[in-house]
Amino acid sequence: MSTDNQDNQLEYNDGLGDLLREKEEYEFSWAKTSIVLISVIAIIFLGLTFVFKISKSYLTNSMMTYNEQPSETSQDMALDKENAALIKLVEDSKTESIPIASLDILHQDNSVQTTFEIKPEAKQSISVEPLQKVSKESTVKYTTVSGKYRYKVISGTFANRVNANAQKNRLKKKSCASYVWTEMKESGRTFYKVQAGAFDQYSLALKQKAKLKRKGFDSYILIK
Repeated sequence: MSTDNQDNQLEYNDGLGDLLREKEEYEFSWAKTSIVLISVIAIIFLGLTFVFKISKSYLTNSMMTYNEQPSETSQDMALDKENAALIKLVEDSKTESIPIASLDILHQDNSVQTTFEIKPEAKQSISVEPLQKVSKESTVKYTTVSGKYRYKVISGTFANRVNANAQKNRLKKKSCASYVWTEMKESGRTFYKVQAGAFDQYSLALKQKAKLKRKGFDSYILIK
């Protein structure tokens, strides 16, 4: 009888011990929780550090690439600005080409009418003989005759030869042949034009202008 009681007591103690162990497993533990939180925070910190380093490296490489890209020099910017302004000025005055020719004819007529030849004689008398007036018909024929290549493609008009030569070199780098010639205005100013082609047909001049546009150069067609 006592043996049975002892066995029952042992079984009871074993069951109670199991219950206590299970209770300890389910109870909240600050130590375990702290370890888990510290581990999570450490993992997050390491992840953010890794992302920050990658982002910093990417931004550094991007800035280096941007700085290595060739930027337009101040001289090129000045050339483009002056070129655009002069091209606009010339294009605005292109429609005045025929009136200018008429003025040249009128000027020539007036000069003929007011020009006299003075011949001294033995008695120191002066005889004034007017020159023969040039007929208007012949003058018009001379001024309106067209050359073989009257459609000229101008890729820049400059007030400075240095700038004109710089534009010529830029065209040469793009495999575009050109040369610089001078033009004297009635005001006495000299302009330097960069010619990139001359054609006997307007359609061919337009094709050359489009070709220069594709290569990044503005131009206009001068009929002369």
